[in-house]
Amino acid sequence: GPMLVCEAADPKHAPVLDSELFDRVKDFIIMRKELCDAHLTVSDGSFSGKQVMSYPLVVEDSKRYTRNAFFLAFGFVFDVDEPVGPFMPVLKKLSNVMKGLEVESQFLSRPGAEERVRKILEEVRTELLTWGECIVSIDESTILALKSIPRMVDPPEVFDYQVPVQIRELGEFVSKEWDLTILQVMQYIDGKRHIRLISELSGVAVTLVRRCIRQLLYFRCVRLVDIFQYSNTYTCTPRLVDLAENTAVMDKCIAYIWTGSGQCPTPQQVFQLYSSLQPCIELKDFCLLYDTTALQVDDRRFITFGVLHGLIRRVHKFPVLFGVEEDNTALGALSESAAYRAYVSQCRRACDSAREQLADLTRQTDAHPSSARSADGQNSEVEGLAPTVVPLANGQNCMDAICSELWAPAAELEEYLADCLNLAIIAK
Repeated sequence: GPMLVCEAADPKHAPVLDSELFDRVKDFIIMRKELCDAHLTVSDGSFSGKQVMSYPLVVEDSKRYTRNAFFLAFGFVFDVDEPVGPFMPVLKKLSNVMKGLEVESQFLSRPGAEERVRKILEEVRTELLTWGECIVSIDESTILALKSIPRMVDPPEVFDYQVPVQIRELGEFVSKEWDLTILQVMQYIDGKRHIRLISELSGVAVTLVRRCIRQLLYFRCVRLVDIFQYSNTYTCTPRLVDLAENTAVMDKCIAYIWTGSGQCPTPQQVFQLYSSLQPCIELKDFCLLYDTTALQVDDRRFITFGVLHGLIRRVHKFPVLFGVEEDNTALGALSESAAYRAYVSQCRRACDSAREQLADLTRQTDAHPSSARSADGQNSEVEGLAPTVVPLANGQNCMDAICSELWAPAAELEEYLADCLNLAIIAK
C-alpha cells in the first residue's frame, strides 16, 4: 500500500507528516490512474491544523515494474490557513521533472533513491523558504529551476471620482505591446485628474478607463487617492506613529512634500502637521492656521503622501435628503422598498427633465449671455441642480461622487445643499 519514503522538514521540529497524519490522508495522496497528473489538496485542520497538497503520478511499464505501473506523488504540507496557490506550479514542475527522470533512468525506483531524493527536497525546501526560488543540480545533465510567484490580490472597485497616482514609472513598465487603450489612458495620469476627467480628455469611455486603472492597480503601478480640494477634511490614523519611529519614511516624506525653495521642514514640524489634521477643520483653514507656505510644504503632495502611506485618511461627506420641495414627501415615510423605488424613479424622471431644460438654457445663454441669471439674481444652474441631486443624495454617494457624476463644482453643489432644510450630512 501507500508508504512515506522521505520527507524534508525543519530538523529542529518533529516530522510534519507523521505516521498518524499520513494514515489519515494517504488515500488522497497516492491515487488511482484516473486522478493522476492533477493537484489534490486535503485538509486535516480539525486534527493537526495541516493541509497536504500533492501531485500524484503514474509511470506505466510492464517490463520494469512487477505491478505494471509505478505510482508516486510529491507534495507540500502547509498550515490549514495558508494559501497554496503560489506553490501549485512549483509542485507540478517538480513532479513532472522527477517523473521524466524515472522514465529515462529509474531515478526514483532504483536502489539508493531515498537518500538522493531527500537531499533534493531539502535543498528545494530551504531555498524556496529563503529566496522564493531555487536551482538544484540533480545530475550531470539535469538542473531543476523552481520559483514561487505569489498570487496578486484582485484590485478593489474603481470609482469615477478617484485620482490615480503613479507609484512607479509607467514608461519603464508599460511597453508598446500593451493594450492600446492603456497606452492612451496613461498619458493623462498625473496625480491630479480624476477618472471621469481622464475619460473626457483621452476620448476613452469611462468604463474602459476604470478597467485600465484596475489593470494598473493589479500590477501595482498606480494607487488611488481622492480629488484634492481645499474643502476636504482629513484625520490621522494609528499608522502615523510609523512616521515618528521610522526615519526612512520621515526622510522620504520630507523630500516629497518640500517645495524645493527655502529651508526644508524639520521632522518635528512635519509630524506636528500630520497629527494636527482633524475632521472638523477644512484643508484651506488648516493651511492658513499652520502656514504651510512659510514651512515650504506643498499642500497637494503633503496630502498625497499621507494618504498613500496610510498616515491619514479622507473624511467623506454623504448628503442625505429627507424630502423634496415639490411634494414634501419625507423619505422616513417611505418605509416599504417598493415605495422607495417608485420615489427614486420619479426623481430620476425629474432629473432627465431638468437636464433637457438645462440644455435649452445653455443654448439660450450662448445666444443671450445676460439671461444666465434668473429675475431674482440667483444662478439658474444652481436652481436646476434640485431634481438632479435628489436621487443621488441618498446616503450612498459621497460629495465627490455626486460632483463627478453631475460635472458640478463642489462649491456650486454645497451652495444648493446649504439652502435645503431637509438635509443631513453624514461624515465618515
